Amino acid sequence: MTSAEEKVEQNLLEEAKILLNRGLTLQRLEKYESAMEVFDEVLTFKPDCSEAHLLKGSLLGRMGLCSKALESYDKALKFNPCLAEAFFMKGATLESLNRHEEAVVCYDRAVEIDPDSVEIQFHKLLSLQKLARFKEALECCDAALSKRPDYPLAYCYKGIVKTNMGNCKEALLEFDCALELDPDFHAAMVGKSVALAKLGRNVESTALRKKVSDEMHLHK
Repeated sequence: MTSAEEKVEQNLLEEAKILLNRGLTLQRLEKYESAMEVFDEVLTFKPDCSEAHLLKGSLLGRMGLCSKALESYDKALKFNPCLAEAFFMKGATLESLNRHEEAVVCYDRAVEIDPDSVEIQFHKLLSLQKLARFKEALECCDAALSKRPDYPLAYCYKGIVKTNMGNCKEALLEFDCALELDPDFHAAMVGKSVALAKLGRNVESTALRKKVSDEMHLHK
């Protein structure tokens, strides 16, 4: 590429960046059609802009156009095969369509590229749990907690997975860890109440459910 061509390419990148930021602003304002026009404008002069395809896919997903969103993520990955966010967003879209096997494949690729992402591990465990691949789901919880030991949601889902595996006594310990970090974490309370009920500790289970119900009523 000549210096003149490099300068043209740099100008295109700068223009694309400005437009993409404008599109994101419009998307946050829920002006979806206007945002889409901006993303498409970028792709008219920079069709290989993986970020534009990624943002367009995210917007299409928000609009409920999941098939088109998947196409956009594939285009983003065509131009940047190492774009972890595209694999993650594609996985999340597949997850929303209950295509969990495919979602896990995407999450695995995303984790390979970005092994430190707690969010990817969390979504992966959701799909694994739906597939009843509980051992792998626990591994995701542990991976998330190794990066973020103060993450109550990971402890909560670890408790849910262990409850589904029938390890209710161990599950109670996980829910207690979640509640120690966040005493007002209702999902952990509900999960704990389910584990207690499965252990035959119905009085404690009922009391915990009542506590959740009362607190939610107070915050309405």
